[in-house]
Amino acid sequence: MSTEPDSTPGRDVSVAALTRVLRVASLLYLGVPMTLFLASWTWWPIALPVTTLFLLGAWRYASDARRCETALDGEPTRVSWRTIVASAVLVLAALATVGIGGLTVQNPDWAKHNMILDRLIAEPWPVHVEADGQWVPLVYYVGFYLPAAVVGKLAGWTAAAAAIDLWTACGALLGAGWVLVLSGRARWWVVAALLCYSGWDAVGYLIVNHRLNLTYASLDFWARIWQYTSTILALDAVPQHVLVSWIGTAMMLDSARHAPLRHHAVIILALTTIWSPFVSIGLAAYAAATVLMPDDRWVYLKRAATSASGWAAIAAVLVVGAYLTATRVSSSNAMFVFAASHGRDVERILSRLLLFLVLDAGVLFTLPVVAYRHADRPMRALTWITAGLLFGLPLIRFGLYNDLCMRASMPPLFVLFILNLRSLWTLRASDRRRLATVLAVIVFGVGVLTPFAEITRKASKAVERGVWVPLPPHDEVIPFEKLTWHEQYIGRSDAPFFRWMARPIGPGPDEQ
Repeated sequence: MSTEPDSTPGRDVSVAALTRVLRVASLLYLGVPMTLFLASWTWWPIALPVTTLFLLGAWRYASDARRCETALDGEPTRVSWRTIVASAVLVLAALATVGIGGLTVQNPDWAKHNMILDRLIAEPWPVHVEADGQWVPLVYYVGFYLPAAVVGKLAGWTAAAAAIDLWTACGALLGAGWVLVLSGRARWWVVAALLCYSGWDAVGYLIVNHRLNLTYASLDFWARIWQYTSTILALDAVPQHVLVSWIGTAMMLDSARHAPLRHHAVIILALTTIWSPFVSIGLAAYAAATVLMPDDRWVYLKRAATSASGWAAIAAVLVVGAYLTATRVSSSNAMFVFAASHGRDVERILSRLLLFLVLDAGVLFTLPVVAYRHADRPMRALTWITAGLLFGLPLIRFGLYNDLCMRASMPPLFVLFILNLRSLWTLRASDRRRLATVLAVIVFGVGVLTPFAEITRKASKAVERGVWVPLPPHDEVIPFEKLTWHEQYIGRSDAPFFRWMARPIGPGPDEQ
């Protein structure tokens, strides 16, 4: 790859400087919610040492990140301001199509998001809610909501709704910035490609339903119990999952590329747990690969286990793990996907599974497979890890809507996107330039139909309502007990976290 600057000196920024900013900003973005959780949800004899240790580990990562050399051989060293501004405009335009903070019509998932944000504002932490006539703890991965909840406690519901909108925009901009750095070519259209990123859901929908309407159908759900969520739907429905998957995975890939940061993979993984434990599961394989790379693996394993980052990660994961496992939902609900059918319709399930693996995963490996013989050892390792995750996750079913498959797949999907871009550059630099272009247009072009259908559907609903910016009024927030499947968010008061680790709070209304 050429190392020539991508733009005119004086009208651009160095990739090294942009990377350093992204590292610190990403640490703050993921770290502030973790700090809030550790400091305000746990009893002070636990909160004080654990929060202090976590901040020490985060400071060590920040110190190493600022000093780390970011220029890599064979990659562009500068990115133009026009590219950065255009990328930011694309991200903000994409967010304008989804329901973050009430901008346009909200996805039904926001009934839950708004309820959780409302309870975080109204109740002391750790939050308890009224259910079945009892005052019970709320157990959910609350990282995404905590900064906006602080704003809401200070300034009310409307300010909190605006704050979560701004918070989401900041996370999406960080993700776009990381794509510019990691893609190997800082071009505005790589951000556009990320926003339109999807498997061939349109083809699957057409095969299963024998028709295709791009004006009202949500194509992501064609495979029923399996879904690799498109970027637009993820931003629309589950920003708490997709933002941490972009930022956490990008930080992990960056650490793998720079030896002084490799042992910090453990604290990066820990940062994601209060945001989305499912994303943490998908990211764990990359964390292990980062620490255990063939070069000096035992040195970095020792550093990961004995450094401030390592101890901070262990402490944070123990506390967050104790909290998240305090739910009434048992991990025994996880099962082999064919066992879930209880012997019925095995052939139908197998055929649908194979079709899903081909259309939502297999086609996205086209460019990496074609470029495999030109790839270096790290790229080949990433390809195998990503393939193992994306082809293996659908075999296990966990959660009412198979959340494990949908959310744990987000880190490998992000890695696969980066692999596609780098494979494209590699092939275009070889004698397969034309083939690479044709394959990229086909693979990504068919995938674009999914976000197109999603945006069209959202616009149609907004037109029907006649309101384009319906900020959700506080009196329309659904009470906890009226939320569908609210039982899975109820915690156990007798769980170790609430018995020995949680900050004591006063009695609930029914106990006063």
